[in-house]
Amino acid sequence: MGRGRSVAEAVAVKLDTASPIPLFHQLYLSIRDRVIGGTLRAGLRIPSSRRLAAELRISRNTVVSAYEQLFAEGYL
Repeated sequence: MGRGRSVAEAVAVKLDTASPIPLFHQLYLSIRDRVIGGTLRAGLRIPSSRRLAAELRISRNTVVSAYEQLFAEGYL
């Protein structure tokens, strides 16, 4: 990640709190799509759950749930 760039920008996460889709699933889909699309390549580090949660102003549990699903499906 370059200097001056936020963590959320680095993984290009956009969450819609008005959406009926749970935040953890939106986050999961956002990161998964970037992995599939090649934006996030194998070997690149993703932000820690605490750091990403703070940047996105969401619960750390939300980020952990998304990361766990990504890991279980082999994306992380």
